[in-house]
Amino acid sequence: MKVTEKKLDDGRILLEAVASTAEVSHALTAAQYRFAQQMGVQPTPGMSVEQAVEKQLGIKDLDAIVQQQAVEYLVPFAIDKRNITPAFPALPKAAGPLKRGQTFSFEVRVTPKPDYELKSYEPVSITVPPFEIEQAEVEEQIAQRATRSSCRTSRTRWRKATASCWRSKPSRTARRWTTCPPKAARTSPAWASCPRTSRSISSA
Repeated sequence: MKVTEKKLDDGRILLEAVASTAEVSHALTAAQYRFAQQMGVQPTPGMSVEQAVEKQLGIKDLDAIVQQQAVEYLVPFAIDKRNITPAFPALPKAAGPLKRGQTFSFEVRVTPKPDYELKSYEPVSITVPPFEIEQAEVEEQIAQRATRSSCRTSRTRWRKATASCWRSKPSRTARRWTTCPPKAARTSPAWASCPRTSRSISSA
C-alpha cells in the first residue's frame, strides 16, 4: 500500500492511500467472513463464503454488501504505514467503489494522539478542595422522599379499603354485595370510599 502524508492547518494529518489489487481482494474476503459470522451463516463443505451466503441468504453480490466494511478494514494499514497513533478512529473517504482486480484509492484525515514530554520525574502534588454540600439541599431531598413515601402509604390503604367493596358476580334474581361491611358499618370510611355504593342492594 502506498501512503502519502500531509499536515493540515487544524492539526490533523491527511493520508492519501492506494491499495493494491491483492490488498483489495484480501479486504473484501475478510469483510465477507465477518458478515457471514454476524449473520450466522453456516460453513458449507466445498463452498466459498460467497457461495454459502448466496445459498442460505439469497445474496448474490456479497462484495457490494460488505464494501464499506472492506474499506474500513484498509484504514488501519494506511495509518500504520506512516507510524501514526490516532487519538480516535478515523473515517475514510473514497471517490469510487471497491472492486476486485482493481487498485483502490482513498483518503483519511487522522487526528494524532498528542505527545507530552515530562520535564522531570519529581513527585507532583495536587490540592483538591474539600467536597461540600448545602444542608438545605439535604433537607429538601429528605422532605421529597418523605412526601413520596406518605403518598404510597395512602394509596395502599385506599386500595385495601376499597378492595372489600367489589361485589361478586350477580345472580339472575338479585345483586348481592357479599364482601362489603354490614349495615351497621356502612358509615365507616371503607364503605364511604366504595365506588359502587350507588348500586341497589338486596338483602340475603
